[in-house]
Amino acid sequence: MLFVQVLLLLGCIILAAKLGGVGVGLAGGLGMVVAVYILGLAPGNIPVSVILIIMSVY
Repeated sequence: MLFVQVLLLLGCIILAAKLGGVGVGLAGGLGMVVAVYILGLAPGNIPVSVILIIMSVY
């Protein structure tokens, strides 16, 4: 199972590198959908502190 998760991660990174820009977010969202609905993993908590730091810099 770990091998499948690593392949999913690497696949999303490669896809995001090819798409660029907004495609990075789309590849991350696609990876999350596959991990949650196909592999049955539980999603984690929303990183609120990271979002607030990015908003303060922006």
